[in-house]
Amino acid sequence: MTLQVPLGQYPSLLPFFPDSPENVHVRYFLTKKLCEVYLTGNISNSQAIVIRPNPTPSELFGYQNPSALFEILQSLENWQSILVDNNISEKLGRLISQTKNIKYEKEIYLVLGQPINTLPTNNTRLLAIDDMSLLQRAHKWLQAAGSTSSYQEMLSDGIAAGIIIDNRLASIAYATHITEKFADVGVFTSPDHRNKGYSTSVAALLIKELQAKNLTPVWSTDENNPASLKVAQKLGFTQKCTKTYINLALKG
Repeated sequence: MTLQVPLGQYPSLLPFFPDSPENVHVRYFLTKKLCEVYLTGNISNSQAIVIRPNPTPSELFGYQNPSALFEILQSLENWQSILVDNNISEKLGRLISQTKNIKYEKEIYLVLGQPINTLPTNNTRLLAIDDMSLLQRAHKWLQAAGSTSSYQEMLSDGIAAGIIIDNRLASIAYATHITEKFADVGVFTSPDHRNKGYSTSVAALLIKELQAKNLTPVWSTDENNPASLKVAQKLGFTQKCTKTYINLALKG
């Protein structure tokens, strides 16, 4: 039977998710209580766990037994993908494909274990809470970095760097998903400012700040995003591990 875990029990789930590059997002969502959690069995002896983030409820994280995971998925509506360990992806995919079309996609996790050796350009600076209006007026691609309600958290609790051109934000790098050891790096550049090295520059300044706080930067992207991988490799990131997305669409 599928059970929804009460918010007050989220801390007891953290030991299931060691502080590692591929668990940065899940640990952040659990710590901030920004997700719903479903499981079969009980917390001390679960058969499967599904994490449903509040910011992106159609994108799930799944763990443990494929058959038990499938049982949970059958009770959930309006989801489009689930990210799982590679070793259970095929079995879970076969179960899901009984009723839905699916497509597999690798998610790649890279880390930067050595000091950043790329220097940001002179027009790159850290962003502060006073820069809220820049985010609110930014190009829609840059606003994918977060909803209006999360901008304040990004600028006050996280770390962000940007390039401002003609009083508008051209590029941003930010880290809000932060654990004790790791910080996930997100980078967005406005379409009319791409291929100018801006993504590399803002990421370099952000990474410098993260490393000063003894945090290891994590870069995650899907296998079909060569531009993102190119920037990560230019900055010195190396691949640590992969997981598998099972993306679905209803048959017919």
